Amino acid sequence: LADPADEGNPTENVGSPTGEDREQPSEEGAEAEEGKEGQPLTPEQRRANAARRRQQAQQEQQAATDKAVQDALATERQRAEQEMTALFASLNLKDANGALITNMEQYQAWQKQLQAEQLSRDLQAGKLTPKGLEMALDEHPVIKQAKQMISQNADNEKARKDAEARAQIDAEIAEIGKLDASIGSLEDLMAAPYWPQLYAMTQRGYSIKDAHFLLNHKRLEEAKLEAARKAAANNARGKSHLTGITPAQGAGNIAVPPAEMAMYRAFNHNASDAEIQAHYNRLKKT
Repeated sequence: LADPADEGNPTENVGSPTGEDREQPSEEGAEAEEGKEGQPLTPEQRRANAARRRQQAQQEQQAATDKAVQDALATERQRAEQEMTALFASLNLKDANGALITNMEQYQAWQKQLQAEQLSRDLQAGKLTPKGLEMALDEHPVIKQAKQMISQNADNEKARKDAEARAQIDAEIAEIGKLDASIGSLEDLMAAPYWPQLYAMTQRGYSIKDAHFLLNHKRLEEAKLEAARKAAANNARGKSHLTGITPAQGAGNIAVPPAEMAMYRAFNHNASDAEIQAHYNRLKKT
């Protein structure tokens, strides 16, 4: 995972009352205020929509930043090239053929040629130095090939480890998405307000999935219970046979409303009326 300082603060400017940070009504936003068949969105769906809007704004800001950086780098490269050209023009260096050296590539080739000529003279004179021997070995085709193979293997190993790490992250994100509809990608997670805390926990050894659970389990459980309560209430209104329990006269019991009765049935199909009545009484009397 990248350090939050490198990726940008995902909570930066959130809630700012000015500028582009203030959410403006749009056709997409207005459409997002209602779910299917014109039903209001649940709190969980609203949070998911807000996370997508934050992600889009962050991506646009990142794209603008990347372009500014690339433009600055291009300007700096052009300035450096101009300075280098002026430097070589002032040195008036010439290669073995008498041609002027005008850039770094030509200069390096000239230096390499001078070193090869010096090495050849040392060999002929029988006074090869350790440094000269090292240079000769470095230029040997077999040594060059071996170095290239070592470098390639190192690159391949790094790419393999990076791919494995990304696959592990994607798998954990998929598991998180089963519990939290607002998370569908690593980018969604990085746009969440709790990202700095989650990142800090992963640095202490927690997996992404475990850190997300510890930070959000209470909120997710409350959302799940709220959804179940609404579903039970809807079922109670739509089914005439789902009626409440009328307590026995003089028993000191409290009547179980139809909506609460439906929720009990949804969570425990095998519960008897007496068991539901007893549990409901305990809740209301505590």
